[in-house]
Amino acid sequence: LYRSSDLINWRYEKTLFEYEQAKECECPDLVTMNEKDVLIFSAYTPEVLGSFYSLGKIEEGRLVEERSGMLDWGYDYYAAQTFFGTNRTIVIAWMQNWLQSDSSSTQKEGWNGMMALPRELYIANNVLKVKPVKELEALRSGALITERELTGKGSFDLEVEKNSYEVSYKSHGGFDLKLYNTENESVEITLNGNLLEVNTKNSGIVEGAKRRLNINERREENHLRVFVDSSSIEIFLNESVALSFRVYPRYVYNQLEFDGGTISILSAYTLKNIWL
Repeated sequence: LYRSSDLINWRYEKTLFEYEQAKECECPDLVTMNEKDVLIFSAYTPEVLGSFYSLGKIEEGRLVEERSGMLDWGYDYYAAQTFFGTNRTIVIAWMQNWLQSDSSSTQKEGWNGMMALPRELYIANNVLKVKPVKELEALRSGALITERELTGKGSFDLEVEKNSYEVSYKSHGGFDLKLYNTENESVEITLNGNLLEVNTKNSGIVEGAKRRLNINERREENHLRVFVDSSSIEIFLNESVALSFRVYPRYVYNQLEFDGGTISILSAYTLKNIWL
């Protein structure tokens, strides 16, 4: 912690927080929500990579931690920063990771990474949760799949010319959702019991990854929202957990397969360009 009376000259006082899993933390952001202090930070080592949070109370200049975790459980979410001006806490982050930045297929084009969609942070049951901001619904420009109730498994052809759409899928119990094309490029999202798995290994010209996450909170109905863009997939489960991945498909993911068990509700929308 540093203190200043003129915002020019600063005096060091003490260490607010230490993260033992990594020698170096960066991009700190401190916000107060529901009378809790939340420190958001990023850490980068070969073993630890991503945006994290520590939730608790600052006492005598030290953050006394009550709960901690990742802000996003995918592999491409870093340097998250919050914004004020409303009664919500909105966060935006760099969507890329340092381990792949030097080998990214976009390096030769002079850019590296992208900004993730804005998200709202909130606290429930003393856990920091995340959901897409409601304003994203204004980008919906047409229905690819009109909301409908389904049973068992099935598939849809998505009449899209580019990867710019949203999928909303509600299922009683577990599910399997796959977005793919006829050129063997795919992204698959599976929830089996408490285990959530996202597989982007066959997503395009850059080899992806497989991410597994244990979900502590089980529900009778699970709600999955997936935002597909030209080189990214952003996944939100139950307005609670987020996973972000860079993907580099040669072709459009224009096929959808699902297996939702007894009852599921599916809808999909094309998305307008965000630069209005």
